[in-house]
Amino acid sequence: MKLKTKAILRTGTAAALILSAFAASAEDLRFWTTEEQPERLARQEAMAAAFSEASGHSVQVIPVSENDLGTRATAAFAAGDLPDVIYHTLQYAAPWADAGILDSDAATDVVEQLGEGTFAPGALEMAAVDGGFASVPVDGWTQMLV
Repeated sequence: MKLKTKAILRTGTAAALILSAFAASAEDLRFWTTEEQPERLARQEAMAAAFSEASGHSVQVIPVSENDLGTRATAAFAAGDLPDVIYHTLQYAAPWADAGILDSDAATDVVEQLGEGTFAPGALEMAAVDGGFASVPVDGWTQMLV
């Protein structure tokens, strides 16, 4: 299996578990994603459709510009209108967990269900907060300088 395919499968599995963590409390789930490019958005919509078919819970995939994500999340939090899941960059993990925007208990449950060995140690270290994880790492890359 190609590395890219494995990464997509891991991302899909993590996304499904994250959505499952919220499915018990909602029939309709809202998922914000910064993956606005047509092919990437289509891939996420396909994963959401597969999840909906398997679980019976509908998922609304909502593209959000990465430049607007911080402001939009803060405003939605203040209005009590956050989505169920937010695909975000790691820079938001700890501050949003501290502010209450992210549910660290739910994220920790997902990481524990998948197993910490599923993730690169560095990704988990960067998402770590006291007693667990601020959010679930779903993708990343490794760089090597030669």
